[in-house]
Amino acid sequence: MSRSEWRIEKTEAIGRRGMVVADDARAADAGAEILRAGGNAVDAAVAAALVMGVVDPLTSGVGGVAAMVISDPNGKTIVIDGSGHAPRAATPDMFELAGSGNAGMYGWPATKDNQHNEGPRSVGVPGAIACFCLALERHGRLGRAAVMAPATEWAERSEPVTWSFAAHLGTYAERLWKNDEATRIFYRPSRAPLRTEIGLEPGDSVAQPDLGRTLRRIADRGADDFYRGETARAIVADVRRLGGILTSEDLASYQARELSPLASSYREVEFRTLPGASGATTVIEALNIVEGFHGIDTLGSAAADSATVLHLIAEASRFAFLDRFAFLSADDDAAVARLTSKAAGARHRMTIAHDLGRAHPEAVAPAADAPAHADTTHVSVVDGDGRAVALTATLGQAYGSGVVPRGTGVLLADVMTWFDPRPGRANSIAPGKRILWAIAPMIGLRAGRPWLVIGAPGGRRLITSVFQAIYNSIEFDLGPQAAVNAVRVHCEGATTLLDARASNETRQELERMGHRILIAEENFMSAHFGRANAVRIDPDGTLRGGVHRLKPTTAVGL
Repeated sequence: MSRSEWRIEKTEAIGRRGMVVADDARAADAGAEILRAGGNAVDAAVAAALVMGVVDPLTSGVGGVAAMVISDPNGKTIVIDGSGHAPRAATPDMFELAGSGNAGMYGWPATKDNQHNEGPRSVGVPGAIACFCLALERHGRLGRAAVMAPATEWAERSEPVTWSFAAHLGTYAERLWKNDEATRIFYRPSRAPLRTEIGLEPGDSVAQPDLGRTLRRIADRGADDFYRGETARAIVADVRRLGGILTSEDLASYQARELSPLASSYREVEFRTLPGASGATTVIEALNIVEGFHGIDTLGSAAADSATVLHLIAEASRFAFLDRFAFLSADDDAAVARLTSKAAGARHRMTIAHDLGRAHPEAVAPAADAPAHADTTHVSVVDGDGRAVALTATLGQAYGSGVVPRGTGVLLADVMTWFDPRPGRANSIAPGKRILWAIAPMIGLRAGRPWLVIGAPGGRRLITSVFQAIYNSIEFDLGPQAAVNAVRVHCEGATTLLDARASNETRQELERMGHRILIAEENFMSAHFGRANAVRIDPDGTLRGGVHRLKPTTAVGL
């Protein structure tokens, strides 16, 4: 018997004078235009991220959080940290537990009325705008006005609703309907979602003039407007009117931070990423686990999609997540240093190597196997001088808290969703505490110069996406398009999630090894796996952009 197969692929973009990769073509084009106008990689990355917040508000926005890893052509690297904080009035027991069930993108115990994950009490202190403005001030080439102009224009113009925009509004209507401003902006007067063009039927258009005015104020006055000025006052007034605990002091005291990166290595590649606890911590631990297997006979002839390699990736991920759940919190630098050490990798590698053909589904933490989420965006940029930026931004869950303060057009992140709502845990809520997030923007250096720029959206599942793409890039010398689209596996607990593209023989072999396999087939709307994108710089200076084959992610090479 034979049947047709629907195969969808994308080509690898090539550039010499710059490359911008973003999760929407409009954002990638905006970043590329900034490069053409004389901007550098920092300018282009911020421009692309700001456009993403307008054209795809599901994933990110000025009311969210963000971080940037920035390397100059000689490999000198810094990090701009725009992570979120809990409000000062937050307490470990501020949310009443529902008594049963789990909720949110991290699968924490459910809270009454889901207040931990949506609505005004989920709002904390966002850091994206502070991150972007600090990066432009210290490392950009163009001014705020030029960099923010594309996003402002997209917000102010009336544009046809895309299929993904319409589908997301339908999916998350119950969240957004709880806020009058969000409903007014994104839905028809009947509360039906805005619709896209279907057949010969024209679709709706969407404009966000309030957001456009907010962006113009920030372009003119800087981050001060968002944290201490007119926009800050509007945000605090409406959040508190709705029952939230955010204060003017919470916003006014916020500062993005320029930091030295966390450094690690995998074989000959040096990696630079966020310091402190993040998804990158777990990526590095997983890489350290598998590094010692390089060159062993068992792996010598194995392909990237073989059961042998997928087993190794799954097991390294499982043990790295076990440590993540047990030890990581946002303020524990000692735990980060311990888990990213070569010794930690060697310890778990010994367990795996003791019986290399056996899985360990019993090595599982209580918080493992969180639901899949698509609610983040990542931008990878390299400019003509060889400067590189990996930028990840998010609102938390889809559309963040779902709260749009009146007159601002700004969707606010549900910052509290990153914390465990139970007191007495490593990641419990505390006043002013920084979030423990899963993002993993990373830059790999070869011979001291940028070689690979990578990151991903996808909740906790972005961690394995970045890990596997890096592994494929180095061990199999795959280009970025092949590396980010190889047959995927995700494991953070008892279950091994396996890409439906894997062969039956591969699935059966993994099951024989002891993996508890769950098959996941990706489509245009699903988020079973993280969705890495990347730029690779070849020795001759050629830039190659890799993007997810099923999503609107686009690479633009100059």
